[in-house]
Amino acid sequence: MYLPKPLSSTSHVRAPGQSTSARNLHSAIVSSIAAPPFDEAATLRLIGYADGDARRLLNTLESVARLLGAAPLIDEALLERA
Repeated sequence: MYLPKPLSSTSHVRAPGQSTSARNLHSAIVSSIAAPPFDEAATLRLIGYADGDARRLLNTLESVARLLGAAPLIDEALLERA
């Protein structure tokens, strides 16, 4: 009996802040969900928290946008309080 080999669940993680693709993904998500802009420190903090997981970054950005949607700019201090 042939059993197919399961798909690999290996993920490749990059160091936070060292990947332009993570920054590009962050920017694309923020603009697609109409979230307020993030300053550099808040952006790096969220990218670090996501730890290379795009789903975690998307879910976190959506949650932050719901909580802080009226803020003109999301900085690290505001992110901490959320």
